[in-house]
Amino acid sequence: MIWKCLAICAAATVCGPRLVAQAPVPIDREPRHRLVWQDGPIRVFDVQIPPGDTTLYHIHDVAILYVPVSISPTDAQILGGKWAGVGPQGSSRFRLDATELDTLYATQPVTHRVANVGTGPFRLIAVTNGRVPSTPNRALRDSSPGTLERSSSWFRQTRLILEPGTSSAWYTSRLTVVLVQPAEGYASIDRALTATPNALDGPGSWVYLPAGTRFRLRNEGANSITVVIVQVR
Repeated sequence: MIWKCLAICAAATVCGPRLVAQAPVPIDREPRHRLVWQDGPIRVFDVQIPPGDTTLYHIHDVAILYVPVSISPTDAQILGGKWAGVGPQGSSRFRLDATELDTLYATQPVTHRVANVGTGPFRLIAVTNGRVPSTPNRALRDSSPGTLERSSSWFRQTRLILEPGTSSAWYTSRLTVVLVQPAEGYASIDRALTATPNALDGPGSWVYLPAGTRFRLRNEGANSITVVIVQVR
């Protein structure tokens, strides 16, 4: 009888992630938040939650900027609280044509878990900044190609659209840059003093450029391409 109870509990742990209590983990130990790059306090995560899947409880304690790649309705539960109640027909807080920014995590950490309650994949490229700004809540003043969408003490983000066969002007950022491609297309990234260009080659592709890098973007495909340019303080 004891072994039967243990087997039932084990099965619930594996098969019923929305029903089981679990100790919170740092975000980089949550399996669906795959850490793909780290340079000091700056990290890049490829967040993917398949349909019907639920993350572990994980801790958000630094500023984060999300670039949506594929969206699906998601439900969330704060540790110790109830599920928000979003269902399969619900709407997502994310949009494919806009980024999302959570800087409040840096001062008011949150522990939660997220369930993909829809029928499609949920994917984000997330950039986190663990630095503590000397002047909180001050917008970053700089320039970069594209249209400005977000500016805070942690990030400055623009969106650049390139038509086929066109390129941006050469640009040197005084800040670290993460380039993210949220949709289809192919763009090469020329860097001064570097013979071999980098490339953005499909949804969710990204490139990290250290502060001071001189670069330009070229659309090598047959259709227009969107590039999200994230500057990180």
